[in-house]
Amino acid sequence: IPDEMYNLSTLQGLALSNNRLSGTISTLVGNMKSLATFDVSNNNLSGAIPAEISAITNVTSMLEIVGYLADGMFDASIWLQGNQLNGTLPKALGKIENLAEFDASRNELTGTLPEELHD
Repeated sequence: IPDEMYNLSTLQGLALSNNRLSGTISTLVGNMKSLATFDVSNNNLSGAIPAEISAITNVTSMLEIVGYLADGMFDASIWLQGNQLNGTLPKALGKIENLAEFDASRNELTGTLPEELHD
């Protein structure tokens, strides 16, 4: 994913699944403060999931994008499944308000589910 993509600070949805993307998810993902949906599933991404992914949060909007509308807020969705991501799940994922969907299946992750995600 080119670093320039992460500078789209007002982007609300990013769907790049099934594109044979390689490389890592940059810590610059934290620049995407308006992002409610981040779908990079079924690619060839590797490396750790950066803690900065917690910047993905709900967005007040009436636009219909991928996500669920609840009281005028989109629930955050993160789809990372089907890659080669490794390491542990960052505790920062627990900071994402209204995280409705998170899928990191079919990767090479280790460790346990962070306590912050148990709610």
